Amino acid sequence: MKRILSSLLLLSSLLLLVTSCKDETPDPETGLPSGGMYILNEGQFGTGNASVDLISGGEKTESLFQDANSGAVLGDILQDALTIDDKVFLSVNNSGTIEVVNKDDFTRIETINMGTFGAASVAAAPRYLAYDGQYLYATTINFSGPAHVSKINPITYALVDTFQTPTWCEPIVAANNLIYTGVIYNSEVRVINPDNKQIVASIPVGAEPTAMQLDANNNLWVVCAEDFSGTYQGELYKIDLNTNTVLQSWTFPAGMSPSRLQMSNNLQQMYFLVGGDVYTMNINDTALPTSAYIDEVDPMYNIGVNASEIWTSFAGDFVNPGSVNVYELNGTLKTTFAAGVVPSGIIER
Repeated sequence: MKRILSSLLLLSSLLLLVTSCKDETPDPETGLPSGGMYILNEGQFGTGNASVDLISGGEKTESLFQDANSGAVLGDILQDALTIDDKVFLSVNNSGTIEVVNKDDFTRIETINMGTFGAASVAAAPRYLAYDGQYLYATTINFSGPAHVSKINPITYALVDTFQTPTWCEPIVAANNLIYTGVIYNSEVRVINPDNKQIVASIPVGAEPTAMQLDANNNLWVVCAEDFSGTYQGELYKIDLNTNTVLQSWTFPAGMSPSRLQMSNNLQQMYFLVGGDVYTMNINDTALPTSAYIDEVDPMYNIGVNASEIWTSFAGDFVNPGSVNVYELNGTLKTTFAAGVVPSGIIER
């Protein structure tokens, strides 16, 4: 009898353990894992095959949007994603939309049509997203004239307002009740008061401000890429948001164009790409790094960081599926995952 009772107790313990494990990692058919990293696959330009994957606990769940919405197409060129409470906002650039999905299962809640630039027929293609605690903001791209930042109500999904910029605007950060956006080819970070649409400041930077991040000291770091003609070299700027002035700037050697920019979880260490390799720099450093932190044969396309890992994506030929590498914070390769077509943004869930 004691043996039977012992066996029953052991079986009950095992069942409890299994149940607990399932609670930590929900079944993909009823809910997604609570942690992990989203992989934003841009898709091939013009084909409408953008997708989102989730990698969590060493397992990959593919095509979250399509599978949750009866095979519906996400759109053409997935540019960025931002989580607000229980929703994920997906900026689909070439489709001119922002898709809003339920964070738990990725079912579609709403499609926000970004409209056009004024009376023109040119679609306002959304780029990057920011949130100030009340409104969602999206930068837009327009190759033929002025663009704007869109102000969106994340509850009603209404387009509340637009703030015009002289050319297309790329990165965006919300801080100190203001909006900071990098204006391409206008050599500025434009500071906008979203309540009255006033331009608070125009901070001079390089010709192509393509990425921005806040650090632990409330300073804004801006990566400016080298332009295609090579007329303007790549640059890095450190900006004091209390005064909206440049504290320090660095110029990269000709031919070394920086791109992307991510901060460590404690906002003390920066990671960015130069020539397709990962470089890193502490926010208190006074000189640019002289060698790559992670150097691979194939060029990396984008970068993501969490508390314990560095993630990089490889776009390959921009037609076929790419891949994602996961590294320890010391730069040691841990594992590689297959990805969708043109894996780009890598964002913590």
